[in-house]
Amino acid sequence: MATIGDFISIKKNDAYQNLIFGARYPSYINWSGFFIPDFPADGLCLETDFQNDIRDYTLARLETEPAVSKLFSLSAAELIGDRVSVAESVIDTGIFKTYSSVDQFLTILVQLRNKYEKDISFNYALALNTDNVGNLSSDAVNRIESLIQSDFFSSLTLYGDFNQQLSRVSFFLKLAKFYEMPINLHLAQNLQGQEKLPNLIDLLEPKKIIGTAEQLAKAMPLFKSKPVKAVVIPGYVKLEPQKNAENLRVLLDSGIKVQLCTDNLLFYNCSLSEFAFYLCNTTLFTKQELVSLLTASI
Repeated sequence: MATIGDFISIKKNDAYQNLIFGARYPSYINWSGFFIPDFPADGLCLETDFQNDIRDYTLARLETEPAVSKLFSLSAAELIGDRVSVAESVIDTGIFKTYSSVDQFLTILVQLRNKYEKDISFNYALALNTDNVGNLSSDAVNRIESLIQSDFFSSLTLYGDFNQQLSRVSFFLKLAKFYEMPINLHLAQNLQGQEKLPNLIDLLEPKKIIGTAEQLAKAMPLFKSKPVKAVVIPGYVKLEPQKNAENLRVLLDSGIKVQLCTDNLLFYNCSLSEFAFYLCNTTLFTKQELVSLLTASI
């Protein structure tokens, strides 16, 4: 039987890591200064509405440069502690309402990269909540436009309720495609938007689709023949390891390129090493198979 230590000892790659929600709850408390009411004792914050409430509070709390720098450093410490050597670290565009200058924010990211360059390499990416685009001020739209044009970020990930019209995000999509910035899709935890997924895949030509193993296994027929990577988040793996392993096995046996990620450590309380540990001990995977997933190129 494998242990978590077997996987911690391996240098690994995190294919999608939210830099804002990349610290576990104890570290988050240290940063925020207070407890979150009703936060689950097991650290598994899986209710979508609860996640959204925490997301809104956290983005509002990131009002100063020290607050941003400290939270990002806590996320970096979690990654380094798990021996992640390369991370695609995603920053929600909602944070940028705090900054009047794009350069001011990019400086923080450069400093973070330089501070930890001996331990980890950060590939920065953007995430855009499709639910909030209609409420963006003209200043916020201009800042996001500048970020896409900056050539600083490797990709743009869309998340939210894909049942709503994408016309309101079409400006950003066209801009990203003009600057040859890859588009990714992050499926909502509550499976909203699945019925529109065929059209989204054809329209956006995503490079990655991010979701639970169950979501991705269900959607697999829609992208199996396309050059799309399936990036699997922990989701319910701690509660239902066998089910997660079975769906991941379906993805791998189909020949689809698969990567593992932590997504939001604050919500799933699951490092890459823990993720691999739970999957390995279902006996559906060999340790070497999981090592291959952990070290797959981002």
